[in-house]
Amino acid sequence: MGYDSDVIHYQLGQTFANAELIRKSVKEHALQVRKNIYLKKNEKRRIIVKCTPTCPFHMRFSRSDTKSYFVLSSFNSAYKCCRNSKIRLFKTKLLAEKFVPILKHTPIGTQQSVNKV
Repeated sequence: MGYDSDVIHYQLGQTFANAELIRKSVKEHALQVRKNIYLKKNEKRRIIVKCTPTCPFHMRFSRSDTKSYFVLSSFNSAYKCCRNSKIRLFKTKLLAEKFVPILKHTPIGTQQSVNKV
């Protein structure tokens, strides 16, 4: 999930090896669509992702006792909210993960290299 990652698409039945991969992909998706997505439930066996209270968007990842991976079990991709510049999941650590490779590669930091992110 680096700074040059492709657009993330989800589909029902999609599997994830662990919860950390889900969190990273949700953060990247929030940045790509510029929506204020957040993890409503972040538990051992389920992760629920929501947008604003009036928006119908949601994702539910679940894991049963017999399986060691998470499955996207419920998904509504429709948004009824506006884009937002303040994204809940956008923290300093994520910002560093996205910009440090660019700054190491081009220490002068041209505007064009920063705009690619």
